[in-house]
Amino acid sequence: MLRDVSGAGIDGAIIKISADSTVIAYAISDKGHFNVAFHTGSKKVKLIAESMGYESVENEILNMSQTCNITMKEKATELKEVVVKAPAIYQRGDTLSFHLSAYTTQSDYTLKDALKKLPGIDVEKSGNIKYLGKDISNFYIDGLDLLGGKYNIATTNIPASYVNSVQVLNNHQAVNMNKDIFSDNVAINIHMNNNARFKPIGTYEGSVGYGDDWLYQASGAGMLFKPKFQTIATLKIGNVHSFTSDEAASLFGGIEEESKAEKLMGNLSTSTPPLDQDRYASPAERMFSVNFIQKITETATLRGNVDYSYSKSQYDYDIQRNFYDGDENIIIDQGINSLSASHAPSFSIVYKNNAPTSYLNNSLFGKATFLRNDLPTTENGQALMQQQSMRDYYIGNNFSYSWRRKKLRWRLSSSVLLFNTPQVRLTVTNEGNDIHQSANSLSFQTKNLLSAIYDFKNSRFYLPLSLNYSADKMQTDLRSYRENTNNKNDMTAGQLSVAFAPRYEYTHPKRIYVFRADVPVRMDYIYNRNHIQNEKDKFSFFSVCPGIYFNYKFSSRSTFRTQVAYTRNFGDILDFLTSPVQTDNTTQKISSGILQDNQSLMANLHYDYKIPLDMWFVNADIIYQREHSNLLTSQKVASDLIQSTYLYMPNNTHNTTAQLGITKQIESIKTKISLNGLYIWRQQQAEQNNLLTTYSWQSVGISPTVTSQPCKYVELDYSGEISKTFLSYEDIKRSYWSQVHKISLKITPIHSLILSASSDIVKKDLSENQSKTTGLLDFDITWLFKAFRFNLSLQNALNQDSYSYTIYNSINTYSYNYKLRGRELLFTLAMTL
Repeated sequence: MLRDVSGAGIDGAIIKISADSTVIAYAISDKGHFNVAFHTGSKKVKLIAESMGYESVENEILNMSQTCNITMKEKATELKEVVVKAPAIYQRGDTLSFHLSAYTTQSDYTLKDALKKLPGIDVEKSGNIKYLGKDISNFYIDGLDLLGGKYNIATTNIPASYVNSVQVLNNHQAVNMNKDIFSDNVAINIHMNNNARFKPIGTYEGSVGYGDDWLYQASGAGMLFKPKFQTIATLKIGNVHSFTSDEAASLFGGIEEESKAEKLMGNLSTSTPPLDQDRYASPAERMFSVNFIQKITETATLRGNVDYSYSKSQYDYDIQRNFYDGDENIIIDQGINSLSASHAPSFSIVYKNNAPTSYLNNSLFGKATFLRNDLPTTENGQALMQQQSMRDYYIGNNFSYSWRRKKLRWRLSSSVLLFNTPQVRLTVTNEGNDIHQSANSLSFQTKNLLSAIYDFKNSRFYLPLSLNYSADKMQTDLRSYRENTNNKNDMTAGQLSVAFAPRYEYTHPKRIYVFRADVPVRMDYIYNRNHIQNEKDKFSFFSVCPGIYFNYKFSSRSTFRTQVAYTRNFGDILDFLTSPVQTDNTTQKISSGILQDNQSLMANLHYDYKIPLDMWFVNADIIYQREHSNLLTSQKVASDLIQSTYLYMPNNTHNTTAQLGITKQIESIKTKISLNGLYIWRQQQAEQNNLLTTYSWQSVGISPTVTSQPCKYVELDYSGEISKTFLSYEDIKRSYWSQVHKISLKITPIHSLILSASSDIVKKDLSENQSKTTGLLDFDITWLFKAFRFNLSLQNALNQDSYSYTIYNSINTYSYNYKLRGRELLFTLAMTL
């Protein structure tokens, strides 16, 4: 406790711990209270207390857990004229806070732009946020979970100027009653400034331009952030940029948004080259969303999220697939003009009561998708048409209730999910030689858990019992000119799993290390029925899947974490579809009729080192995974048909991944430098045209990133990816280089005027002795006037018309050539209220 001579607590004092003349930890007093956690081998340390208006106090204390009472004498200080600035970064316990304006510039318009400037934080192309290489588990705005996993809505619509600070919550435990249980999750909390609180605010933007055709885009986002109520409503429409796939997606995962029929048939228009979608695809999209959260009591909230998106996209590309066939390979050439349109409404309603001794969460959610694809195709010089339509929806509810009584905690949870795909249709028209494929599926899943946790000193014993059940029904019908018969599947299948997964956990009293050991024991009962052949099959499996976890905190700066886990999972109803299913004009799938049994052993080593005040961040990971399967993928390739199936052949796949990330922030010149290295090695088997091949695939690469503002007039952004990929099988060895460089230079000759030029430079090997370099150049002029932003943009100024690249897919080689959008001139007016 820190008091003055009258006994009153002192607020805002700095308490530092020093060992060998080095400050190893510090804290800031709150009404006299403070808590400093540190780790050092010294027997004694110095405790130093400093506060303006008081004499400094320095005491030598033993290195042990203890309570210190300090009295500080008042000291008059004559102040000179000063400019008070908030620290750019400060740490209190496990919370690291960034004062956002210390890192941003005039060109950082959205919160997403600003987050990319923060040391230790990476924002991926999808909008996914990582801290020291780890995905965040929660995203809060002033402590409230408004958006769940759809936090792209916040980062792309909230202006950076409305955010005061960004907090990184290390070892975040989202459930209050479990605050004493260690967690290695990391969360982000956004603190809005006073200009954005208590009153409606909004961002509105309109664009018009011309390229290959007329371009337009309009968007608006209205927001309100109060202590007990928050809302964001958005509306977007246009054909300039693609936005629905990012803002409508949950970045926390959640349920697998794919039915059995969709998993089987796939999406004809899902080709994704390593290039920004806006470079090659012409979109026409619209979307609206309404999101709110109401704080009902001090611990209870009610959240609602509703959105609807419509996406239409058109793009052209050529693909040459080179299939390994011993001495003479098989080549299939295709030219595809893809036109895809989809409607996707969704909703969720979440009630949460996060009390100190209990936790209640209930989430009701649903989504529907209506998809249509039209693909005029030229294959080996012959014209044909592929058309696909799909309708599916899911609706579900997740319920969880936990409560605590002294040393015993209980948890009860139950979830139900209904997934229905009433229709998927594929039609291939080829000069009267038509193919008609239809499929439908219905799935029901329920997962139920009853768990008890017993606390005994520094140990915990987890005793969870789970009961899961799933039931599936699926039908397919293929009518093809290739075979003068109807190929049908009519199946039902189900799985019942009963598991008891005890866990032991030990946490050091000072949380220096945490150890966990799991021994899940599971019984699986699986059945399927073929209604056409009137056959039934039943299976039962007993599995023990142990795992260990160890987290060691060397100091406040460095952490070591390791995890080893063995898992086992089984296939589903798709394993029993033994009649052919056509998925596009050249591909047929035929299941083996044998249930897949996949076993995996994973070992992960992680280390991170950080000096927040010096803005050094380092993280490293090594992951090894061995997968064993009883089935091996097999292909039979001809010039006009690829048949994919599985063989009963036990096989192993080995994967090794090594990753290193280093970030340094140089505050004096507002520069963030990051360097990420990645190495991947994989070895597995493939069977094609009766040739069994063992192949190995390797990739090594580095990804440097620099954002710098050496002076107020100049800003430089650079990101690159340089990698080399190796493939070897039989006596064949292949490799190719890939380089992607993105450079942006911004100059501010006068206040509020920004001139920028950016370029995407791509160099990729197309074959062993041939490479192609593509350069895309953009120019922008931006003028900021009070709440308005005017922008004139010239995209693809060099009018590049194509983009080519090659990839290795197993033992095969695929070469792509995409048509790019031409030169585009765009004017944008944006307003922030």
